[in-house]
Parts: sequence; C-alpha cells; structure tokens
Amino acid sequence: MKLVNLSFVLLFLCVSFIGTSMSYQPINAIIGDKSLDVLGIDASTLSEQERITIHLSYVEQVLRSAKVNRLTRKQRKNRLKALDLLHKYWTQGNFPVNLQYPNERKPCFRDNNNTLCAVGYLVNETGKEILVDEIEKNMNYALIEEMDSDALINWAEENGLTLKECAMIQPTYGGGWGYYSGTISFGNAFASSSLSGINASSMIVGAMHLNNNRTGIALPIIGIGTGIGQATLGAFNMRNYQYNSINHKRLAMINVGLGTLTTLFNTYVLVNSIKNRKPNSDLTWNVYGHQNPFNNQFAMGISINKQF
Repeated sequence: MKLVNLSFVLLFLCVSFIGTSMSYQPINAIIGDKSLDVLGIDASTLSEQERITIHLSYVEQVLRSAKVNRLTRKQRKNRLKALDLLHKYWTQGNFPVNLQYPNERKPCFRDNNNTLCAVGYLVNETGKEILVDEIEKNMNYALIEEMDSDALINWAEENGLTLKECAMIQPTYGGGWGYYSGTISFGNAFASSSLSGINASSMIVGAMHLNNNRTGIALPIIGIGTGIGQATLGAFNMRNYQYNSINHKRLAMINVGLGTLTTLFNTYVLVNSIKNRKPNSDLTWNVYGHQNPFNNQFAMGISINKQF
C-alpha cells in the first residue's frame, strides 16, 4: 500500500510542477509580448537580450507611427530626439540585470553595474541626471505607472511623450542573465504532460500489481517504453535547447528524472512478475513412439494440448 501512496504523491508533484512551469510573465506591463505575437515568435526560443531588443524595436516603430498633432513644434522635435536615442539604446544592446528579484520579472531603472533601462537612458541623455538618481534611490524596481514623480511627468511632457508611452517602453527583466519565466512550447508541454501522466499511472498500477502479487508483463513493458521516451525527451531538450528560462531547465530535468524512475520501477515490476509467474497448468505436451503395422517402421512424435 505504501508503494501505491508513493505513486500518487509522484503524480501530484508532476502535475503541480508542469502547471507551475507553464507560468507566464510578459516583458511589458502595458502591451505584454505583443512584439513577439506580431512576429509570430515563441518567447522560449529567444535569449533575454533578444527578447528585450525585439520589444524595444517594436515600441520604437509604434511610437514613430503615432499621431502627434496635439504636440507643439518643440515637443515634436524633442520626441524625435528621444526616439532616436531609444533606437541607439536598443541597437547597442546594453541592458540592466535584475538581481534583486531572481524569480520574477521586474523593471530595473539602474542596476548594480550602473546600466540604465531604456526610459532611464532617455531621461539621462536628455540632461536629467538628478531625476535618474532620484528614481533609482526611491523607485528603482517600480513600474512607470507606479512612480509618484512630478518631475518624471514634466520630463515626459517636455519630450512629447505620455506616461503610458513611457510605460510601453519600459521592459521588465528576468532575475540574472539568461533567465526569464517564459512560456513552454505547446509541443513540449503536451508531450511532457502526457508522458508524465502515463508514467505516473503505470507506477500506480505497477505498485498495485506488486501488492496483489499479480504477474502480468504487458503493463511494465509499456511503462519501460514510455519511461525511456520521457527520459529521452528531457535529455534531448537539455542537450540541444539553448535555455533562457529556468522553467525549461526544470522541465527537462524532471522529464529525465521521472522517465528514469519509471523505467527502473517498471523493470523491477517486470522482473518480479517473470520470477513469480507460475507455469500454465492447462498446457500439456507429450512425446510418444509409434510403430507402423504395415512396414514395421518406428516413428516418434510430439503432441501439445491447450485447454480453452
């Protein structure tokens, strides 16, 4: 009975993990990952730097195409200068690293290496270094819409931008280079979930067979096959995937672990079933001799009888 309980625990942990692994945090609080949706790109195939670059490039295009009839001549000029600075910023590709919140995406106005975020760079390059220092000191990990700063509002207005547009620019950053809590592709998630469910179920039924001294071999053979399949899936992804998400790494590791456990467990069940298997009493065989009465030749034969 303990084996059955253990198998149920494994199934619960597996389902819980996969649900957590598919958690999703977009790069921007206003438009999410619309930049990737427009291009049809899966976030899980991108590095952190690529993801930020694509987002900022997309926002630059959106802001350049926006109507600015409401703006004064000076504001339009300043807006174009700000957008030129934004283009320079993302093409350089020097982005801050979020070290304060390792398990979630957060904005980071200026990091420990003095690297500014996109909005921070625009503010700094337009001569507002004091404002940058103020925001870093008091609101370094805040979203634009959370910042209580009249100076920031005035800066945005002076440069022909709204706070919403500034918020559209502002990316969030994963905890350290190479990390983001991104999506897991449908194919990987579906295969992992399906194999996990099958393998956990095979261990539950296998444990019941052991407890009841049943000797079927079909189920453990299937379990060995699906266990090898899941371990192979995890090993393939671990070896060939350029991981940028801790969830992808964890999913690959759990596929290898659960697949290996399933293979070993079902191998044990199979060996135990074969060892305890009793010979079929309804199958009989006999070797006999026979002399032909016409030519006196002697012949041997074998008979096998199976009762149904």
